[in-house]
Amino acid sequence: MIGLGVKIRRIPPSIISRLRKAGFTTLESIAVAPVEVVSEVLRVDEEKALEVIQVAREKFKIEFKTADIVFNERFHNVKFISTGCRGLDEVLSGGVETGAVTEFVGEFGSGKTQLCHQLAVMVQLPPEAGGLSAKAIYIDTEGTFRPERIIEIAEYRGLDPKKALKNIYYTRIQSFSEQLAILNKLTQVTDEKIKLIVVDTVTSLYRLSISGKMKYRVEDMHKLAFFAKKMLEIAREREIAVVYTNQVAETISKRIPVGGIYLEAFVDTRLILQRIRGRVKGVILQWLNRVPQRKFTKFEISERGVLDVY
Repeated sequence: MIGLGVKIRRIPPSIISRLRKAGFTTLESIAVAPVEVVSEVLRVDEEKALEVIQVAREKFKIEFKTADIVFNERFHNVKFISTGCRGLDEVLSGGVETGAVTEFVGEFGSGKTQLCHQLAVMVQLPPEAGGLSAKAIYIDTEGTFRPERIIEIAEYRGLDPKKALKNIYYTRIQSFSEQLAILNKLTQVTDEKIKLIVVDTVTSLYRLSISGKMKYRVEDMHKLAFFAKKMLEIAREREIAVVYTNQVAETISKRIPVGGIYLEAFVDTRLILQRIRGRVKGVILQWLNRVPQRKFTKFEISERGVLDVY
């Protein structure tokens, strides 16, 4: 959203001040406001009010393009990061996509974090081995990142463990406010070799922020949606694979992913992970590029990483 904290050409500061006092704090709010309302707030005729609204609308770069251009922009440069598990790659039609957001949803012990560790290694492999010869950013909200696990997986995949660790940029964040603040940091990253961003777990700090309070719960839901929207933009604009892990919440009749529509509206692909027995886990592909699916596969967690079950 574009705020009204800066000078805007063709709108005098006195008018901006009146608009802000009336609750119009962004250009978006002015652009969609009825002419009569703006006229009343500013105490000007409707013609003058329409001029102000038009200036706000001009700040948005809205254009039309044909669907073939949209398709080419979205999929022409798409690459895939292998999960290191053939069955899971087949379910995903090739692996985890760049330019998209993929979400692993499941309860504790379903293998979400293990997959994230493996992807942080797999992205470093050369293309012929399923990687992108690239680097990863790992955003840890629960303290579950284990560098020693990276070493184990890297050794099995034939990578130098020391180099594998150096190719992962790690940060531990402690609050939902820090999670929102990291968006600015991500937009400033200049290393073009980064092709994967992991957020493990995307909703844990959000859940803590709304715990025990009702008054600001809707506001925090909107903040979660804002975070998800910006991450999707980063994925699209920089052709990066963004991967979330997400928790499940208990309802009267079933378990559902935390965040609801505020998160899922900005997720391209969702997989539901399940515990089956011991180290064997199940995966259900719920949707792929927003198209509903019901594909299923299994994987096993071992000292060498996430592997197929034969």
